[in-house]
Amino acid sequence: MQKRADKRTSRKQARKQRKSNRITNVILVICLGVFIFASYKLIQIFLEYKAGSDEYAGLTQYAPTVTLQQTDTATETTAAGEITTADSWVKPDTSLPLMDFSDLEAINGDVKAWLTIFDTRINYPVVQTDDDETYLHRTFEGKSNASGCLFISQYNTGFDDSNTVIYGHNMKNGSMFHDLVNFKDEEFFQKHRYGVLYTPEKTYWLDIFAAYVVPADGGFDQVLFSSDEEEAAYFEKLLERAPQQLGYTADGLAPILTLSTCTYEYNDARFVVHARIME
Repeated sequence: MQKRADKRTSRKQARKQRKSNRITNVILVICLGVFIFASYKLIQIFLEYKAGSDEYAGLTQYAPTVTLQQTDTATETTAAGEITTADSWVKPDTSLPLMDFSDLEAINGDVKAWLTIFDTRINYPVVQTDDDETYLHRTFEGKSNASGCLFISQYNTGFDDSNTVIYGHNMKNGSMFHDLVNFKDEEFFQKHRYGVLYTPEKTYWLDIFAAYVVPADGGFDQVLFSSDEEEAAYFEKLLERAPQQLGYTADGLAPILTLSTCTYEYNDARFVVHARIME
């Protein structure tokens, strides 16, 4: 009797062990599947990032190369002896070459400009269409890619608008408008104040004067104004929001360039950089 009982117990233990082994094997297969899928997605993301970066690196052959000898911003001394920033723009002592857009136009007729912020990775073509969706996930050459392309607001009509807005992604690999968020740092802001905007008609200096975090619906990208009073109020509000100010006033500030990208301080936040457009 004891032997039969021992056999039954042994069989039960064997069945439990087989069941346990099957469960373990299923879990291992699931884990392996998750690992393979995650690895595939990571490789896919890496290859997509690389494809976007390679494309834009190749396009830089069509843009002039300029080395900036940065000039310090002018300052004034008050009666109390305090040094303040003067409300004037000091043009860097660097001559800018004209840019031939014919090669870029042959690749993409939507090109409107080339944007460079000195000593950053921001050095890209800029496009515009009649909507703000086309280039969210399409590169300059028209390829599907998360990098997208820098694009001008559909509501802008030219760089003589009071406020021209350019949107771009904040890519994790440091490309596109990722370097904009570095302007949160005061030292970085002061050392990277200048840029250049090439267009088929003119070449403009850019003088960066403000950078801040704002909600996506915060009105920073307003382009159309119903009156001079509304426009003046916009510029006053802009200067009040800016954590870094260089003594500028709303009067005579336009035209400006607004650069916008995503940031993650809170849900649906944007990081915005404003620059004066100067000939």
